[in-house]
Amino acid sequence: MLTAIPSDTALVEQFHQQRIQDVEQQRLRRRRQRSHTLEQLNGHQQPLARQPRRQAPASLEPLAFQTRQRDWKPLDLGRMNVQCIHCQALHWADERISNSSRNNPRFESCCKKGDLSLDHLPAPPTLLKELLEASSIQARSFRQHIRQYNSTLTFTSINYKSDNRQQQFGELNSFQIHGEFYHLQGPLQPANNHQPQYAQLFFYDPAYATEACQRRNLELDDGLLQQLLSMLHACNPFIQVYLMANERLQQAQDEDVHIMLNPQMRLVMEAGSDQRRTNLPTSDEVAVIITDKYEERSFQDLLLAKRTAGEEQPVFTRIEPHHPAYMPLHYVLLFPLGTYGFHWALRLWSTRQARVRTRVGQRVFYRYWLHQHQEEHPTIFLACRLFQQYVVDAWATCDQDKLKWIQRNQDTFRADLYQGLADTLLQSDVDLANTG
Repeated sequence: MLTAIPSDTALVEQFHQQRIQDVEQQRLRRRRQRSHTLEQLNGHQQPLARQPRRQAPASLEPLAFQTRQRDWKPLDLGRMNVQCIHCQALHWADERISNSSRNNPRFESCCKKGDLSLDHLPAPPTLLKELLEASSIQARSFRQHIRQYNSTLTFTSINYKSDNRQQQFGELNSFQIHGEFYHLQGPLQPANNHQPQYAQLFFYDPAYATEACQRRNLELDDGLLQQLLSMLHACNPFIQVYLMANERLQQAQDEDVHIMLNPQMRLVMEAGSDQRRTNLPTSDEVAVIITDKYEERSFQDLLLAKRTAGEEQPVFTRIEPHHPAYMPLHYVLLFPLGTYGFHWALRLWSTRQARVRTRVGQRVFYRYWLHQHQEEHPTIFLACRLFQQYVVDAWATCDQDKLKWIQRNQDTFRADLYQGLADTLLQSDVDLANTG
């Protein structure tokens, strides 16, 4: 809007004076407001602080977005003492499913609301239980070096690339990997001029095996090593399986031999040029757990020994993660009784007849074991850094299996169409409006 300016000089001067007075009055009002605010703050003895505009309450913001440490509040979930009514797994109350109440909580992460039924882990031998729970100097030293003890006594080796980036900056000591994580089965007999290791140790006297272990691990207690070896000889059924495989391998000197442990936990020997299969006698403690549909030779067989043209080949073979012996053959201090791990024969009960897929997945299986149960000894959770390694191993196994499934099902995803679309987008002269 345009304002007409009077032509008379007096009127113009009066107009300017009025504008100056209006500006001064506005400044005076602002000074009085600030003075009144300062008096109120001084009266309550509160420091003058600049408040952020439209800031959400600290209780509603994630902790990572709260810059003032005085606004931080500890997260209290209460005690982990709420039991699942189906498997007796211990939970926090807030872990219950959304359509259940605090008075009648139900959980799915442990046992799929009762559809997954697995045996609890058996209690460990007395020696191992005392080492995991006691506060003696020997027990504390054992828990501090439990990964070294386990790797010395294990049947199989592991292969991974360690990621130590956090440890360089003084962060928490954790077990991290980069890339793949898998288990390897080595030869049953050591090469010339080499000391026995891994499963080869169980073919010798415990005193000699302890001496061989001590040469490789000087920080370990040789007396405790011998006690642990004797404990495994007394309770681990896989030792008899390896002894039988080694005996049959030595008997077959002049023929091609493959000795395998199939998914049924049966020892099988393929001998001769026709590769005839023979089931070898095994201990009664090694039970058949998988149906006969998996009896034929498959990629899941665990190759224990191989001899070609009268000579054993010192090769390392990769173990299939779906084999029931995948975990217990390596984590002998977590599963000293040879408790079987994940396998494809596991099924969900489907009590409500509402499940289309009843096969138990790897994630479901390991979630069950990584819940602490009321009537189960917490062997896994007391294993310190070996527990960290086991969790990383289980996660890597599930993740690698998922990636392999994606790789084998590229036709299902129609990945060739996605690749063609990506190539089109990389072209600079393409008209996206005409791209289907």
